[in-house]
Amino acid sequence: MSSIAAPRPRPLIFDFGNVVAFFSYARACERLGERVGLSGEAFLDRLVEKGFRAAVTEYERGAMTTESFCAEAKYLVLNTFSMF
Repeated sequence: MSSIAAPRPRPLIFDFGNVVAFFSYARACERLGERVGLSGEAFLDRLVEKGFRAAVTEYERGAMTTESFCAEAKYLVLNTFSMF
């Protein structure tokens, strides 16, 4: 009896954000801003001042792993807002 190897699955790579499902930084910032008494815009402005936009750009270019991006975002939030 010979065994037949199962075919290897082929990878499927695509852009999930705002293609398959909608993601809004504005909405996320509104929710997080509420926790520290800021509007979403003010919350995002503070993060941008600390380098968040650069991290997002690096992540979206593929130059930063998901783990690294999450660690950077967490670091920025925790070191910008003492209430988290």
